Amino acid sequence: MIKSTSSTPSSKVIDKPASGPGKGLARRADWLALLLYTLLTVLVTFPLAFQLNSHIIGGGPTSDSYQNIWYMWWYGKALEQGLDPTRTNLMYGLLPDVQVLISSILNGLLLWPFVKLFGALAAYNISMLVSFPLSGFFAFKLADDVLEKRNRPAAFAAGFFFTFSTYHLFRLEGHLGLVTVQWLPFYLWRLFRLQHRPNLPNALLTGLGLAFAALSDLYYLGYFVLPVTLFFLAWFAIRERRTFFQWKNLRFYGLALVFGLVLITPFYSFFLHLDPDVSRSVGDRSSDVRDFSADLLAFFLPNSQNPIFGGLTAPLYQKFKSMYLIEEAVYPGYILSGLALGGLFLRRMRNWQSYFWLTLAFLAFIFALGPRLHIAGQEVGPTLPYGFIYGKLPLLTNFRAPNRFGIIIILALAVLAALTLNALQEKLAQGQSRMVIRYSPAIIAGMLLLSLAETTVYSLPQNTDLVTIPAVYRQIAAEPGDFKVLELPLDTRSEPLYYQIFHEKRLVGGLATRISNRMTLSWDQAGYLGMFNPAESSAIINNGQALKAPGGPDIFPLDLSFRQVLEENKIGYVTLRTTRPAFAWMRDYLVQQLGQPTSQEVVQGEPLLAWRLLPLINTTPPPVAPGNFRIHLGEGWNAGLGKGEDGSLLRLVSQNAQLLVTPGQVGPATFSLTTTPYIRPQTIEIYVNGKLTGQIEGKEPWKPLSTELPINLNSGQNVIELHSKEGCLFPVDYIPNSTDQRCISFAVQKVKITAK
Repeated sequence: MIKSTSSTPSSKVIDKPASGPGKGLARRADWLALLLYTLLTVLVTFPLAFQLNSHIIGGGPTSDSYQNIWYMWWYGKALEQGLDPTRTNLMYGLLPDVQVLISSILNGLLLWPFVKLFGALAAYNISMLVSFPLSGFFAFKLADDVLEKRNRPAAFAAGFFFTFSTYHLFRLEGHLGLVTVQWLPFYLWRLFRLQHRPNLPNALLTGLGLAFAALSDLYYLGYFVLPVTLFFLAWFAIRERRTFFQWKNLRFYGLALVFGLVLITPFYSFFLHLDPDVSRSVGDRSSDVRDFSADLLAFFLPNSQNPIFGGLTAPLYQKFKSMYLIEEAVYPGYILSGLALGGLFLRRMRNWQSYFWLTLAFLAFIFALGPRLHIAGQEVGPTLPYGFIYGKLPLLTNFRAPNRFGIIIILALAVLAALTLNALQEKLAQGQSRMVIRYSPAIIAGMLLLSLAETTVYSLPQNTDLVTIPAVYRQIAAEPGDFKVLELPLDTRSEPLYYQIFHEKRLVGGLATRISNRMTLSWDQAGYLGMFNPAESSAIINNGQALKAPGGPDIFPLDLSFRQVLEENKIGYVTLRTTRPAFAWMRDYLVQQLGQPTSQEVVQGEPLLAWRLLPLINTTPPPVAPGNFRIHLGEGWNAGLGKGEDGSLLRLVSQNAQLLVTPGQVGPATFSLTTTPYIRPQTIEIYVNGKLTGQIEGKEPWKPLSTELPINLNSGQNVIELHSKEGCLFPVDYIPNSTDQRCISFAVQKVKITAK
């Protein structure tokens, strides 16, 4: 334990030697602990340490690994080129640029030299692996300082419990920022050092720890640094109120906090200036926190991926609300929980230290449950504290994964376990149980192995995935010129981002941390491309029904061919990689429009087809023929195609939606469309080039209404705007069991313009 500044009897501690032989022994013990954690990491993750530049853990098609490699690479690349790393035109390349929310900033900064020396894949794997020995070591140092007497085996156990927890191990499957937990115990360790000895060096190290923890991942700012700091300060302000508020203490606490905030502000300041579309996307995604809240049973059942017990617990885990098993990885284990909580039956454990860590673990447990309690997927009980604090307060509402409070629980329980082991050894020593004392390190080692057996989510050896660069991407990298690559389907696979690290051509698609409506709408605005987006265009999921819809493939006629649209947008390569039967139409359509693929190969068991469109000859579209009209979507639409009851395609409007019309000849024309008010009656005004031209009275919701009105078009591009006077509503608020977060006013179908 660290010497307290309080003069109360309960604060009496034994100081650690600061110099002399004891200091040398302490340093050797530190190095030995770090070495043991490193060796254990190599063993537990075997054979990844020997495959740094060729394999990855969790490299499947839905993994976040490749996305995180890209973000790590892009942050360093942008800074090297003097660019803003929070913006890029390398993804969603039909737009000038997009805002990307890079939450694992520290890895992007620290790993760039490794990227330059060893490549992006090796740097990523190094960061993943290094987090384990460092996490164990800093938790070891924290526990060692908390213990009243030096007990290295007990402190080592704390580091082991923390670093080889289910939470930490499962994050190896792709969450680079969340796996970087080493700076969390480092920050708490330095906070306690500052509380014990308030001075300038400790204040600066505490501020550095705050910054490193906060920059490891944005979630650790909201779910660790903020709550743990407030709890720590509140606890000692109450417990040591006579000394806590002395100027010497306050000024160094203040210096530490200010120094930490100064360090992180330049990196996170862009979150205060989000683009409107990204801000809306963040708000939409943060509203689904219930799917990312920990189920109560997840704290008591080994994870379903556990190779020993997973077969028994998997049926229950399937009932949980979370869509991803990784978001239920909060199981602390019975060995850890038994040691941490069982020690409270010992009289010597009933002190402020134990109560500090117990209270911290309990509060984190309550918050990890989210806004409502879930038991086996069933929501019960009243609103929990999370709903009142993180569901209401500004900025905090942007966090959407309460289960990640679980890392605080693991750390607090690990320190409690170290205190229990220390108390047990003291009790046994008083009873002259020399045999037990002699073999206590071996007993602790056995307990740690049993703990790993119940918390691990991997079998040995690890199932690592080979990472290769398909030949077509090497070909793309060798092509000169500025062109884009269209990866189909336009879904959320992250491998294309990894391949882009090598060819550095702009992607029509992408995988941003928050995918906004503006990003996906860019495909619809190009024409044709929206058909290939299964996430937004429900009409095309069933074997390309959009192509068979009356008047398809959009709500208005297209006067350009598919190939002309690709050339207009400077798309030099099209790739297709899917084995889903529902997407079989994509290959047939591409062959019909572009001919046979120019290359074919098999990647991870899937065929990868590619069409080379270079050189791009006709990048300027042909003029509109007399009597024809070229229509594009403007702003104000919800991305994606839908389908009406009559089978014709529809698009949804937020409140103001634009159609951009270029006529083949100027003059009068007839504009016709079908509109359907959603949820409530709608009055729809139609403006042509800013002038009110007509009005549609949609008096009955959900009832289509066909309208035809005369308009006059000028040369060049004309803007037809559809405006809802009543504004839009969120279906999730009005339709039972709906999860639709979009703001919708009405639907539009069968748009047509004819010359008079």
